[in-house]
Amino acid sequence: MGAELVGMKGFPIMGSGKLSWYAETQASLPDHTLLKPNPVHALALLQSCLGQSPATAIHSAFSLWQGKSKRKITGGRRRYARGKRKFEIGREQQFAIIGAHRRKLYKVRGGRSKVRILQAEHANLVDTKTGKVTRVPLKTVLSNEANINYVQRNILTKGAIVDTELGPARITSRPGQSGVVNAILIKE
Repeated sequence: MGAELVGMKGFPIMGSGKLSWYAETQASLPDHTLLKPNPVHALALLQSCLGQSPATAIHSAFSLWQGKSKRKITGGRRRYARGKRKFEIGREQQFAIIGAHRRKLYKVRGGRSKVRILQAEHANLVDTKTGKVTRVPLKTVLSNEANINYVQRNILTKGAIVDTELGPARITSRPGQSGVVNAILIKE
């Protein structure tokens, strides 16, 4: 009735009752968890406007939203007690390219280490027909789904298609993480 008075009769309504029902019965949460103001409420309303049923809209909104709300149950703003930390920042970008073999060792959390390939000249190539693994020299990058500019610069990433002596091959390893270049021969 209120929607009719303001001229919004056709718009869906995402009320508190639907949100508390979903929190209790479907998500096993306390009934006040998803009440306004909450990002799930706004996302569910948008999904509902796009034509989804209310239950489906709430479910998809709940699965999209991750993390704590910036608002408390009372509506007050939640202020976080900490900012960013040094250990949360990522590493500098260093791409693996085709060239004389060079690796770099990185120390990571927990006393572990990662090996990053800076340049690679060989790949461990698997022939799926015979199951045989051979070490073959890399010629050039033919295509790269990660970025088309990586082809010009001969940058190796997972999924890149490279040219080898035995034919084109797809890289299956992550050279920046594992420190090795593994590839599968593409059937022609």
